Amino acid sequence: MLSIGPNELLIIAVIAIFVVGPKRLPEILKGIAKLYVTFTRAIEEFKSELKEEIDVDDEIGNIKETVEKIADHTDPRKAIQKKWENLIEDEEKEKKDQERPQ
Repeated sequence: MLSIGPNELLIIAVIAIFVVGPKRLPEILKGIAKLYVTFTRAIEEFKSELKEEIDVDDEIGNIKETVEKIADHTDPRKAIQKKWENLIEDEEKEKKDQERPQ
């Protein structure tokens, strides 16, 4: 970030007095201050809009996850596939149990 110390400010002020003149310097400083305030407000507005967009994107992601969960629970093909996989696993466990000497 740009950091200006007191020595630099003094040099800038002296140069400004020579370039602009002591009579117009207050007017120019007021103009610069207004420009700075306008610029700062624009940056803050941009930051807040960006934050709102990020929040909206997060919310959309949450909604998508919820819809996918609901779809997983209501899709009969997935339910049948899960049951089938469970049956196969159970059958494999039974075979292993029967093959194991007791």
